[in-house]
This record gives sequence, structure tokens and C-alpha cells, in this order.
Amino acid sequence: MENFSRQGQAHNCCRHCRTESVLFGPFYAGYNVVALDDDYQWAMVIGSSLKYFWILSRSPSLPKGVEERLLHQAHLLGVDTQKILWVHQDGVNPTGSYK
Repeated sequence: MENFSRQGQAHNCCRHCRTESVLFGPFYAGYNVVALDDDYQWAMVIGSSLKYFWILSRSPSLPKGVEERLLHQAHLLGVDTQKILWVHQDGVNPTGSYK
């Protein structure tokens, strides 16, 4: 098993913020938090281009209505929501798509 350490830099920190993470060496990858739950239970993140997109959640499923709202917002931002890969979060098949 390999261990990874992360470094990051925050830019314009506020409710929606832009950050960078070190990939390796001196190379950084930027990403933007474009939606964030008030209690930090989920976040929607877009990378340096629209092909890098994540919906992150602290629980295996999102609260009712949140998925639809985030997908609508992502679509308005230009994300191709038809290409989103949803991943099982049940601990049985952590890499398998369910949609």
C-alpha cells in the first residue's frame, strides 16, 4: 500500500473557494468548490476544466432533492451530466457504478 501526502493552497477563501493540490513534484491541479452544504455534509467540486467534476458526501447517499439540485447546477455550469459516473458507497463494491 502506498501512502500519499497532500499539500494545498486556498485562494479567495469564502463560501465558494478555489484551491490547488499538489499532484507530484512542483505540479499543482486547481479545483473550485462551487456548492457546499451549510453543515459540510456534501460539496460539489469542478477541476481546472469541466471534465473534472465531483460530488462529495460524508454519507453514502445525499439527502432527498440534493442530487437533483446539484445536477441541475452542474448542467448550468456546463458539465456534461450524462457522463457522470455514480459510485456505490455501500462498502461492498466501492468502485462499481450504479447508474
